[in-house]
Amino acid sequence: IDCARSQKPDLLKRLGMYKLRADVIFRDASDLEIGVSPTETIHALRYLDPRCADLGWRMIVPEGRLKAAPGYHGARIALGLTDTDADLGSGEFFPHETNLDQLGGVSFSKGCYIGQEVVSRMEHRGTARSRILLVKLDGPAPMKGTEIRSGSRTIGTLLSSSGSSALALLRLDRLA
Repeated sequence: IDCARSQKPDLLKRLGMYKLRADVIFRDASDLEIGVSPTETIHALRYLDPRCADLGWRMIVPEGRLKAAPGYHGARIALGLTDTDADLGSGEFFPHETNLDQLGGVSFSKGCYIGQEVVSRMEHRGTARSRILLVKLDGPAPMKGTEIRSGSRTIGTLLSSSGSSALALLRLDRLA
């Protein structure tokens, strides 16, 4: 499972609680790290980013083998893709707000899972009030967490930014 290093302890604990009697072992793979590249340049276990092929390849390699990938955050923001550390945290948003329903991150045919009732209701009734959307600004973005207002009404919150592009959690019913 590819996840942010900061979220690994909580994820391992949660997976351990939900595996019940399944014959599964979860292991902390601290000796490995995830890299990203717009092209296949490293011989490694690799796969196209499942959220958007335009983001390129994700690779699992031994720790310390990768160089920093310049431009990754700008590229993901330009494609409207969130990052768990920079934007989402853990358990702070509904899957629909983070566009996981549109990126293949939610199964509507799998059956029961924790929170499935709420997620399914949002899907079938189209009741997601907020979504993370790409916004273009007339200059550099203000700080993360800045309120986005339309007149006197708050319509959202700014998340990650790169240059004059940013991601923002926006109330869809207040955009008009």
